[in-house]
Amino acid sequence: MRTLLVHILCITLSEVMLSTADLSPLSQDRLEKLSAAGERYVNEEIKPALLGVKQVKETMEKKEERHMHLMDALRHSNYKKKGAKQLARETEQKLKEAERQRED
Repeated sequence: MRTLLVHILCITLSEVMLSTADLSPLSQDRLEKLSAAGERYVNEEIKPALLGVKQVKETMEKKEERHMHLMDALRHSNYKKKGAKQLARETEQKLKEAERQRED
């Protein structure tokens, strides 16, 4: 990939030097070659970028799934905690009631 970039730069620099030397515009053939080389370079750069985006997306999906499982576990724990508190209150009331009856 770096070789291709160096190749493009060399072609461009040689064209610039040639065009400034004789002040003639770049030929259509030369422009097409530069365009094709640039297109190849861009295509080679896009592939890793797309793979990176895909990996980030997959990572985010896995983290979202893990987050959902954790939130479900938290809700379940909260529900159990409320149930345990209610049971403790009821048991405490029954004990107090039993104590009052015993004292009478």
